[in-house]
Amino acid sequence: MNTDEYCIMQLKQSNSSLYYNILSLEKKQKNILAAIYLFSKKIEHIVSKSKNSIAAYAQLSWWRYQITEIMNTNNIINHPIIAVLKELIIIYPKVQKIIINFIDNNEILIEQTQFDNFDELNKLYWQSDRLIHKIYQEMNNTEYQYTKSDIEISTAIMMTKIIRNIGKDARVGRFYIPISELKTFNIEVKDFLNPDKSTLMLKLITNQIEKTYQLYKKIPAILLSPKIDQHKFYISTASVYYELLEELNKKKQLILNQYITLTPFRKFWISWASKKTNGRNILRKLYGLHNYNK
Repeated sequence: MNTDEYCIMQLKQSNSSLYYNILSLEKKQKNILAAIYLFSKKIEHIVSKSKNSIAAYAQLSWWRYQITEIMNTNNIINHPIIAVLKELIIIYPKVQKIIINFIDNNEILIEQTQFDNFDELNKLYWQSDRLIHKIYQEMNNTEYQYTKSDIEISTAIMMTKIIRNIGKDARVGRFYIPISELKTFNIEVKDFLNPDKSTLMLKLITNQIEKTYQLYKKIPAILLSPKIDQHKFYISTASVYYELLEELNKKKQLILNQYITLTPFRKFWISWASKKTNGRNILRKLYGLHNYNK
């Protein structure tokens, strides 16, 4: 098994929606995005699972060194993910800095487990989807400028994952819903897993779901862009997470204690339909626009 096959196999086994989103891409891009996803998950795992901050810093330093020295001919590459990323950086040198920034931002999260507001959260909390989107845009259009709608949809995807993981994160001492939002409901982090505060927590979760719905409504601004082809991959990702948000809304009483996800077939179907219809499938859900012909 070569390095590309390894990355694709690992991505498929992860049950990530990315696997279905990249099926229609050409082989090289597919392999690269699979490697980026696996890399990002390794970094996130180091931060979220490590109970020893010294060990976490050391592990992140190892990955940072591998990326920094990736073009050094004397550096021996013995990790399949790094091997694929080297091919990427050879073609797109700017990607090296993007990847290092991702490591740096995650390193901050070793010590910082809360955020004051959404501005701070957006600035520091880099999830895998944001990294993947940045790399995808770099591979397809190096001059791409992010719009306000791009940023808001990126925030919607991030918030969908934060809402889904709120109970799991709280159990390891991480609280990603901003403090400013908690204060609105007189909630403290100690209340997240307190059964006596379940009614308040449900109100908070309902409020965050409603706010996230509003962020997804920025999607039409992207679909009406003259450069719609550049957005198909991103809209496909957003469509899957919008469907997940709907599932979370239906099962919000379970969020604190269960990990809610979509079936592999459902992820595949949503991704396929989004690309096939240029995002009309999500517009129908957002606005009931059955005759949208863009």
